[in-house]
Amino acid sequence: MDQHPDNFSHLLTTNAPLDEKATAHFQGRLRALEITLEQMSFGTKKHPKKEPDPAKELLALCLVCRRWREAALNTHRLWSSVDIACYFSPTVSRKVETWLNRSGALPKRLKILAGECEESTTPCHQCKLSNELARFLAEGPRLEHLALQCSTPLCLKGLLNVVKSHEDRSTAGSWDAIKSLRINFSQEWTEREPFNPADTVFLQLPPVTSLGLRLPPLPCLHRQSTGTYNPDLNYYEAVSDVGMALHIPKTTLARLSHLKLHCNWNGARVIDILRSTPSLHSLELGFDGTTQRFGDSSQIRKLLDNNLVFPNLQILRLCKSHCEVYEILQFIQTPSLLELDIDIYHEIANKNDPYTAHILGLLERSSASLRRLRISGTFGIYHVLGKILLSLPSLVHVTMDGVDLNSSVFSQLESATPPALPLLECFELFDANLDEFFLPVEVVIGYFESRKTMKQADGAPLVTTDVIVKTGSPATDFTISNGVVTMARGSAPGTSELQNERV
Repeated sequence: MDQHPDNFSHLLTTNAPLDEKATAHFQGRLRALEITLEQMSFGTKKHPKKEPDPAKELLALCLVCRRWREAALNTHRLWSSVDIACYFSPTVSRKVETWLNRSGALPKRLKILAGECEESTTPCHQCKLSNELARFLAEGPRLEHLALQCSTPLCLKGLLNVVKSHEDRSTAGSWDAIKSLRINFSQEWTEREPFNPADTVFLQLPPVTSLGLRLPPLPCLHRQSTGTYNPDLNYYEAVSDVGMALHIPKTTLARLSHLKLHCNWNGARVIDILRSTPSLHSLELGFDGTTQRFGDSSQIRKLLDNNLVFPNLQILRLCKSHCEVYEILQFIQTPSLLELDIDIYHEIANKNDPYTAHILGLLERSSASLRRLRISGTFGIYHVLGKILLSLPSLVHVTMDGVDLNSSVFSQLESATPPALPLLECFELFDANLDEFFLPVEVVIGYFESRKTMKQADGAPLVTTDVIVKTGSPATDFTISNGVVTMARGSAPGTSELQNERV
């Protein structure tokens, strides 16, 4: 009896070539593993869940038979990345070096999660970033990207001092070859005023063009007790950062083309950093859900009169940001901006929120032709969302994630003259509330059906739009591809006739 290729335990006892069906099956498995590896990124996902370990799966495939092992070893991209969440011992070092060397000449990525150090603010503490890791960074395979989690700047400085001592005895120069660096400081900030800028840990960084920094977040100044609320207090205001030294050399910032900065310290510090980054192509800022002050009144006036200009910036992301943080958009110009990603930190938007004016003001001042827009993390934005979308005819990709919409948004789009979003190729709606009262499924589908008969100013039809709607309920999940509506398993009331129908 034929065995399904899913059941390949019998292959462990033979080195016979696979038949065509089994070969196709496992080629698909390898490709799925490649995709999993490519999608792994530094940081926590919005909806974290336990994922399978790609490294273990890859090693398991290598054990099936000799041909599989040879196929895996010859697929270099499978070995170009590795994450380590244990102490970086000599044994671990050898295994990591063997793993990465299998990737051949491809760019290599290493992520280190060393764990938390105890008493990490004392100069004599034993850091979990080991001497062996320092040797590896100085003499091991050349890395394109390195991600480090460490407790404090003191931990990192100790590591880099040892890296330097190894490099003095080596010509490999692996550390200085790193082009992309991500550092997550998870505990206390140990660089305190009075502080000599010449002693900062940032002077020891390699000459990277991509830098990601996550600084220890400051707690909020006011804590809301259970059952009590004082409207005169700002519960999103962080405590003062006075006394904390942050000295990133201007030469380091000036060479950056990509910057990720997650920091809820005084917003004026962020402005100072941005002044030295004129060459950025992408910028991601995160403020940990706190409000920010970007300077005193005179500094704000100067910023309004003389914006910071980023001539090459194409991607701007504001992550987990309070509505008031969008004031920063008043101070910058981005004439080349193509993608805007805004994550409004669980604030209930209303008609009087200023962030809409800040967003549209940025795009108007910059004369930017935005192509991609993503909005997430807020409710009630339907009051202003229609206005935002109608102001951006150049959009080709729109994503709404965790944003509550209502029928009025699609009514505004459908009745707009000239037609709204004429170039839209993809519309994604995730984690939304689609119901008969607030936003029926038929309203969303009906709008995209109506686009078939709309014409652009030159008489050309609107671009065909693919639609993905995922609400968490099979009854209201659906896709539209090439005009065909496909409902998920089960149909919402009144939509059964739309199952697999062409709109």
